[in-house]
Amino acid sequence: MGYSSPAGALSWEPDKTRTLLVKTSQILKDKFATVQLTLLSIIVALVLENLLNELSQSEILWGATLASAVLWLQVLVILATVMCIWSGFAIALSLGRSPYWGDFIAPMGLLIALFAAATNLYPQPAHWWFVAVAFGSGLSGWILHYDSLSAEKAGHPGPQTAMKIQLGLAIYYLLGAVVLLFFNQPIIIASLIFAALVVEASVARGILIAWTSDY
Repeated sequence: MGYSSPAGALSWEPDKTRTLLVKTSQILKDKFATVQLTLLSIIVALVLENLLNELSQSEILWGATLASAVLWLQVLVILATVMCIWSGFAIALSLGRSPYWGDFIAPMGLLIALFAAATNLYPQPAHWWFVAVAFGSGLSGWILHYDSLSAEKAGHPGPQTAMKIQLGLAIYYLLGAVVLLFFNQPIIIASLIFAALVVEASVARGILIAWTSDY
């Protein structure tokens, strides 16, 4: 017994299929920026909520001591890192960068890194906090690298300097973690964090200037 189908019932039109795929791809690309920034904003909100929860349980938060100063320096570094990463994404998406696989991994990496940093605030062993923020800075540098490539393709100046500084900070934090395995005095911890905070603040400022400039 044979089977016959109506003429044209199984016909395939490559041109229409290709057009549909192109349109679908463009729609996804257009919606990607909104979805990505929304996801990242939710993750930032979760990080800040966790940070506030940790601070509310701290016994040294309001003390006029070196330990309290260390704690506040750690908090400021976390906030600066959040600003750098969120702004880096915003710059990339404002330039119309095409999505890539890192866009789906980076927000989760940010969540893990900054949750770990908030959980290991002083007086927890400081070397673990340094490892966590090293991961966050390395992630920020990775994001800024792709931002730079997108900016170059669009004929705009990219955040190459900020990218190099963030990657340098990641190495600095890792080296700081090693140092603190042997020298864990509060004055040394505070000095290491303060030096990094000055750099983090300058990077955040530079990224925000680039973000608000006329691209």
